[in-house]
Amino acid sequence: LILHHILFIIFFFFKQKTAYEMLRSLVGSEMCIRDSLQAGMIIGGWDPQNGPQIFEIPLGGTVLPTKVALSGSGSTYIYGYVDANFRENFTYEEARQFVLNGVNLALSRDGHSGGYVRLLNITKDGYSREVIEPKDQPYK
Repeated sequence: LILHHILFIIFFFFKQKTAYEMLRSLVGSEMCIRDSLQAGMIIGGWDPQNGPQIFEIPLGGTVLPTKVALSGSGSTYIYGYVDANFRENFTYEEARQFVLNGVNLALSRDGHSGGYVRLLNITKDGYSREVIEPKDQPYK
């Protein structure tokens, strides 16, 4: 989402192996084939060569680098919000508020989404997590 910070809801954080190497072993695993596991994925992280990165992997298996990624049942409700409000170079607080507003808009329309928002901030120095309870969210 940002050049200095990446904030999003679903994450994988890898230190030694690249996200691609990890995903390749997961997607081709017996578990995915035997149990017919189907899932689109969002993978993000930070590495010294390329800095922050986000990849979308839809059901077809294509790996798509992107600046912002949406997934889940509520995501269809917020494409317009994201298109109108996303910009590169958010500060951490701007990115946090952008994500929180988007998730809350989805929560207000989607009966299948939960009430807690889990945020992850990934930087070159590591990551931090934040859980925002329903009572502390902008839309009730």
